[in-house]
Parts: sequence; C-alpha cells; structure tokens
Amino acid sequence: MIKKFWPGPFSLIFDCKSKKFLYLHRGKKSLALRVPKPKWLRKFLKETGPLVTQSANLAELPYAKTIKEAKKYFGKKVDFYFDAGRIDKKPLAIDIRKKEIKILRKN
Repeated sequence: MIKKFWPGPFSLIFDCKSKKFLYLHRGKKSLALRVPKPKWLRKFLKETGPLVTQSANLAELPYAKTIKEAKKYFGKKVDFYFDAGRIDKKPLAIDIRKKEIKILRKN
C-alpha cells in the first residue's frame, strides 16, 4: 500500500500508541507521515533526517497556499521555510489504520 501512495502528496496515518512518542502524537496515538514527491526535497531530507512538523495551517483554518500565508500563521515558531511558489492543491490525508482505507482530506 505504501508503494502505491509514496512518494507523493499523501500523508498516511499510522497507529502510534507508544508513550515514547507522545511528544509527536500529542495524545492522539497516531502519526501522519509523508514521503514527498520532489526529488530535491527527498535528497534534502536524506541529508538532514526527517522533518517533524504540523500541517501548513492552524486547526480549523485553511491551509497555507503561499510562503507568505505560512509565515502569517507560524512566524518565527518555524525554523525555516521553503518557497515552493503558490500551492493550490489541498493536502491529502489517508487513514490506513483499518482494513478499509479512509480519505480524510481530498482535493
């Protein structure tokens, strides 16, 4: 299943019940992971290690479509930003924790 969706614009949601990773799942007991499609970004992540971040928006607000919008949401709370231009596609989240796949966000 993972090979079908990655690399690509899909976050796959996995169970993560370990207290060891509470700082990541913040009590939700699940993690959304993504392997990005752009080769330059995968190469960057091979050099730096995994990137841990929340979505490009704050809860209940629209996702950031530009670096300007992202900076408006997060300001200096983010270590660095990549300017990928305007992104109009909605982020995709797919819950694969059960036998039936559930698309949580779609275009």
